[in-house]
Amino acid sequence: MKYIKELRKKISAVILAAAVAVAVPFAALSLDKGSPVLADAGNYFFDTLDSVTAFLVLYGEDIPNDVRCSLESSRSQAVATIDDTDGYVAAYANMRVALRVAESTYAGIPVDTNVAPDPVLGTAEYNQMYGITSDAARTTAAIYATSRGLPTEMIRTALKNSFVERLYPIILGRTCDIAGRDYWVNGIESGLYTPADAVRTMLNSAEFVGRNTSNQEFVTVLYNAFLSRNPDPSGLANWVNALNNGASRNDIINAFAQAPEFAATCSYYGM
Repeated sequence: MKYIKELRKKISAVILAAAVAVAVPFAALSLDKGSPVLADAGNYFFDTLDSVTAFLVLYGEDIPNDVRCSLESSRSQAVATIDDTDGYVAAYANMRVALRVAESTYAGIPVDTNVAPDPVLGTAEYNQMYGITSDAARTTAAIYATSRGLPTEMIRTALKNSFVERLYPIILGRTCDIAGRDYWVNGIESGLYTPADAVRTMLNSAEFVGRNTSNQEFVTVLYNAFLSRNPDPSGLANWVNALNNGASRNDIINAFAQAPEFAATCSYYGM
């Protein structure tokens, strides 16, 4: 959470200005049924709905209760108007204001509801604005988009489920079994394990060791498991060279577990 707090506080005025230009107020749009403008307006509505959902999942517990309740209420009202082309105009405006208030409160800056709210980490709008294309980014955006209206606790669990499920084919070369997934998700949610514990344990399991991976294959697995991407050529060469010159695999695992990029991946999954 600390990593993301610092990230959000560093969002520049230039980015905020760009967000204002993108988030055209619904009041200025013609919402005649069947018009292309209505489709554009719907995109703004769903982008904001997903950002409100993501904010509640990731940061809701870090803002005052009254601010959180206002944001939750705006989300509930919006979900109820998804099939109502007249009602969702007001619902969008309410969400937009509530999200801006929540983001300002969270960041400790003055509230200005004339400024568009920022897209929230893990949503499709955020990924598009910042040019993020990692596996974690795409996966979490899909979860938010398919979980509109679900309780935030269910969405938190869905994100952790996805984090664990993606590790099995990457590390063990097979589909995740339900018992294994639930074991790790329950452990992470209870605080018994960290996300790094799940990755580290799988990498040290007899099942993975039995795959007899080469050093290059091993490092490639680490990149995908910890950083949600394939290795860059120079990084791959450096880590393989370290292994070839006496570094242990556990040394390399621990280095990846402490990488800021892994912290960012965990943040996408709400951890």
